[in-house]
Amino acid sequence: MTAPKESLESDRTTHSDIPTHVVGVGASAGGLEAIERLFRNLTWDTGMAFVIVQHLSPDFKSLMDELLARWTDMPIHRVDEGMQVQANHIYLIPPKMEITIDGDQLHLVCKNPSDGLSLPIDIFFHSLARSWQAQSVAVVLSGTGSDGSRGIRSVHEAGGLVISQSVETSKFDGMPRSAENTGVVDMVLGPEGIAETLIRYSGFPTADKTQLIDKPIVVDEDSMNRLLRLLRDECGIDFAFYKSATVMRRIERRVLLSQSVDFDDYVELLDDDRDELNSLYKDLLIGVTQFFRDPAAYDRLQLEVLPDLLKDLEPGCQFRAWVAGCATGEEAYSLAILVYELLEELNLQLDVKIFATDVHKASLDIASAGIYIENNLSEMTLERRRRFFTRTAHGYQLSPEIRQMIVFAPHNVIVDAPFTKLDFVSCRNMLIYFQNEVQARVITLFHFALKKNGVLWLGPSETLGEIAAEFATVDRHWKIYRKRRDVRLTRELSLAIPNDRGLSLSSSRQVAANQTASSMVDRSLANAYDQLLETHMPAGVLLDDQRRLVHLFGNAMTYVQLKPGRPTADALEWFPPRLRAAASGGLHRAARELETVHFNGLKMDEDENSPILRMGIQPIVSKENDATYFMITFTPMDPIISDGSTELQVGDVSSDRLTTLESELTLMRENLQSAIEELETSNEELQATNEEMVASNEELQSTNEELHSVNEELYTVNGEYQKKIGELTELTDDMNHLFEHMDAGLLFLDSDMNVRKFTPSIASVFSLLPQDLGRSFGSFTHRLNRPQLADDISSVLKTQKPFEKEIKTDNGEWYQMQIQPYRSRGRIDGVVLELFEITNIKKNRRQLNRSVEQFRAAIEPLHIGIAIRKTEGAYTFANQAFADVFATTCEKIVGKTDADLFSEPLAKLLQKASAVAIAQRKSVTSKAFAPEGDDEKITVTFTPICDDANAIDALGVRITPVKPV
Repeated sequence: MTAPKESLESDRTTHSDIPTHVVGVGASAGGLEAIERLFRNLTWDTGMAFVIVQHLSPDFKSLMDELLARWTDMPIHRVDEGMQVQANHIYLIPPKMEITIDGDQLHLVCKNPSDGLSLPIDIFFHSLARSWQAQSVAVVLSGTGSDGSRGIRSVHEAGGLVISQSVETSKFDGMPRSAENTGVVDMVLGPEGIAETLIRYSGFPTADKTQLIDKPIVVDEDSMNRLLRLLRDECGIDFAFYKSATVMRRIERRVLLSQSVDFDDYVELLDDDRDELNSLYKDLLIGVTQFFRDPAAYDRLQLEVLPDLLKDLEPGCQFRAWVAGCATGEEAYSLAILVYELLEELNLQLDVKIFATDVHKASLDIASAGIYIENNLSEMTLERRRRFFTRTAHGYQLSPEIRQMIVFAPHNVIVDAPFTKLDFVSCRNMLIYFQNEVQARVITLFHFALKKNGVLWLGPSETLGEIAAEFATVDRHWKIYRKRRDVRLTRELSLAIPNDRGLSLSSSRQVAANQTASSMVDRSLANAYDQLLETHMPAGVLLDDQRRLVHLFGNAMTYVQLKPGRPTADALEWFPPRLRAAASGGLHRAARELETVHFNGLKMDEDENSPILRMGIQPIVSKENDATYFMITFTPMDPIISDGSTELQVGDVSSDRLTTLESELTLMRENLQSAIEELETSNEELQATNEEMVASNEELQSTNEELHSVNEELYTVNGEYQKKIGELTELTDDMNHLFEHMDAGLLFLDSDMNVRKFTPSIASVFSLLPQDLGRSFGSFTHRLNRPQLADDISSVLKTQKPFEKEIKTDNGEWYQMQIQPYRSRGRIDGVVLELFEITNIKKNRRQLNRSVEQFRAAIEPLHIGIAIRKTEGAYTFANQAFADVFATTCEKIVGKTDADLFSEPLAKLLQKASAVAIAQRKSVTSKAFAPEGDDEKITVTFTPICDDANAIDALGVRITPVKPV
């Protein structure tokens, strides 16, 4: 349905130009019809922008805009660089281009023919997911290949909608089938169903367009609790721990797609329909993964992170890793492949155990099977694919040596105990869906699970939060961290599974509601310790080895001054300048010598009345985890110094500090000079490399031109071959049909006398079956009375001379057998044995011979001369009476003509009479003188003899003596 044209312009002015969603439509072969059916059923005012990405020929102008204009009133644009998308507009990709979207702008990139396979639909879907997140929609229509199946994963992960055309309605099902096989398609529909879904989905609420929604979905707290309870009972996961915005967005989308009247109606649907409950469950988990996702991050692991971890282990020890939230296992297998390659490269003998866990049982089943379709391996190098995968009927099967390194198990990181003594933990793109309190708890568990110097790998959008100080950053971009020390973190770790709790309660209330009696006792005891320290400890501060504040004692605030603004992590910045210099130098010496350092005669400022202080810096080494702390105390100057610790004057400290700084500065200068020299050398090498690259580029350009020329030739040759293949196919069909229905028996043997081909009529003679092709001729029996048949065939192969003979079978049938050499491309490549059944011919021949003998016996005694002459003039038969008339023998007459036998006048007379008989097609009688006497006359009668076609084939000749009157 479309709006009347006269009302369109006025109606459009009431809608915003900013689209509510951007819909990417990917289509290839057969996609034109699907696109027309889609837009024929779409209204013009959905508020969406549509970008159609097709596989277009670079050599022909696309007419899509003209064709599509018949079915929609939306404006249609052929995309230009930087074009801005607007609501209720359609945008078409031009030929020879790849298209991306950044915000509301479309960008074009020229397609490079030298890049080989181009996947423009995947490219656009990836950019669409990055820019429009949950407001992205990916539609995959008819086409061959698998373009789009990678990009829809990004759209699904971003929270967007993924729709695929059903295989049944697709002219070419390659792209829709590949999309369905990814497992991330939300709906599979025909073009009309896709249009209806998009119209409904155009009213779906998002954070950016809540003002456009006429009737937002109302969520009742009791209904939400019931929904969460259904999920918890069926799937064993409490989504109350997940971020409420994410959960609500996914639930609201399923409400819309299920065509439920309201939220309560959807909960009723979930109670009755376990398939929809499972779909919601899968949607909430957002389990998107692939092999070697983010290749640059895996390169960093392979080159720098994993080698250090593996080399630090003793031979025979076990490398232990944990991949939390492994989904269908691609990330776990990627890690196992890296470890396997490094063990070979470093020649290390280590046991490897990788724990891969997830809460989704169906995903774990896929991971455990270790079988993946080709699309899943798109980011994997061809070398790894060949080495670690085996092609099977169901896909690509992982090699056993990789599979046995991994243990797949169901595990919930929120409530289940973690693994321990781990060298490596990977948890990518899962924490971002948890509430902040749950994120902190899970990271604390990962810290507990890791050994000292163990590595934690998070997703690009995830952070360590409050315990960042317990990890050293290995790669800030790829979020790779190393555990600094073994220390028991004090965060409350008990998050009991709530009972009938919705998403509205805050994390702090959740934790507070679960405090135990023992934690209350611990807190009371800690308060008693604090009071004792407050009473008996001198003023002081406790710092860690990073100079971060751990604790304040006594009236330390007298000597520590907090400044306005953002606080700094370096606690020395809070010290007065005079105390800061002494504390800095003392910390260096105390850390180096691990002895207590004292400073005498310190003042906080220039005031003469300022008290004189004695600062003590005592290093404290923890026996549990080797962590070092520093206790800095402040006491009024005491003239009596009783302990044996090192005492320093401020001047001495300053001089010592300056000497240290000058040494460090000299070393830094030397390092800088060395670095400059290395950079100069590297620059020269880079310039040389650049020149080589320029030369190589010129060669590549030349090669590219040659390839273009070759490609055009290949197109031409391919066309010719296609035509030739069509002719050969037709000829093959004709030959097969001829073989199946011809009466003649043919048997083709190769040069080794193996069966190559045969017709059905000869199969019974040699007892041949279809599966006997390729077998030796000598292994078959036959019904021909010719024991030396194999020798006859060998003789033809050797002499290249045909052999022919009439042969009888053991059941009385007769065959005319011919053995001919089989010539292929100018050489003898076997023989053809031909059998023609002549049983009836032999029978008819015998009957004919008997008839001839009877005819001879009947006419021989007669005194009338009888002969048969062909129309051409030669005699084929004559009885003795006929021969006696001409005083000769029968044998001399047969085969002779009138001119050969008689005088010229008589011969002409006979030829004339026979011609009249042939012309009149009746008997003609003529009188003539006998050749032996002029006075004796004879009558000659010519009677036409007709063949089966009623054509005159011969003449019967009868000679009768004329008696004198």
